[in-house]
Amino acid sequence: MKKALLIRNGGLGDTLLTLSAACFLKDKGFQTSFMGPSKYRHLVDGVFGIPFIAEEMAEFESAYSEPSKKLSGALNGFGVVVAVKADADGSFIKNLAQAAPGHVIRINPLPPENHDGLYHLFIIHSLAEKLGIDPPDITHYPEPVIKWSQSGNSGLVIHTGSGSAKKDWPSGHIRELALEWKRRAGGGVTLVFGPAEMGRAAQGALEDLIRSGVAEPLFEPPLDVLAVTLAGAAVVVGADSGVTHLSAMIGAPTVALFGPTKPEIWGPLGPRVEIMKAPEGRMELLKPTMVFEKLFNMARGVMSAA
Repeated sequence: MKKALLIRNGGLGDTLLTLSAACFLKDKGFQTSFMGPSKYRHLVDGVFGIPFIAEEMAEFESAYSEPSKKLSGALNGFGVVVAVKADADGSFIKNLAQAAPGHVIRINPLPPENHDGLYHLFIIHSLAEKLGIDPPDITHYPEPVIKWSQSGNSGLVIHTGSGSAKKDWPSGHIRELALEWKRRAGGGVTLVFGPAEMGRAAQGALEDLIRSGVAEPLFEPPLDVLAVTLAGAAVVVGADSGVTHLSAMIGAPTVALFGPTKPEIWGPLGPRVEIMKAPEGRMELLKPTMVFEKLFNMARGVMSAA
């Protein structure tokens, strides 16, 4: 079987959407591995079952770099090496080509302004064009090892941020949603805090939820632990973030809240996803009552279909 390597040095959402290309390559007969930041090893390998090579990309970045024997050995045997990477001076691809004996392909990580369609399709179609094969006519997203189950779920999982303040849902809105879920749905509430949201845990609205016992906090969980938490939820809500993408791919009923970014490009992939677009792109205009009704009806609909 032909072997392919995908390289992506980005955030959680970037990594997840790039994994869609692994699914496409598999359908084309490639045994695919992934190279990226070491913090994603347990996600890529453990959650999605894709062999992982820890990031060694610093050796590719400089025009004066020379890839080590260790890195060259790791790349040996791959017939196709795909780097989703900006490369202004061409040094990255030049060094990569020296270390990798196979067909080296670079894909720009950002779609053109006139791109129409979901981001993962931009990656896949760009790859298909460079390989000289037909692009797919179906949506590809990776098949997780850890999957959502319909049995025994009653809790709401809320991801509290996004890595960008303009995409965050206000803390006061999160508080109102958690209280309403506790009152009307009766299930538990878990607040997920990633590295970018740790400061929000000390804010009055969310700190009150934690201190009062309304919500359980989950601080910077390992990604495989996070995946298990999402897989055990009745429903998940989050902004335009990597956690929301992970929830959707696992198959958990997921409501994605979008403000200034475009869901038609950056929307999450999965079988049970609904998107709420903020009026005027302003997250504060997505009212907690609106979000609760969407979550409650989604959870009830999924469970009744079981």
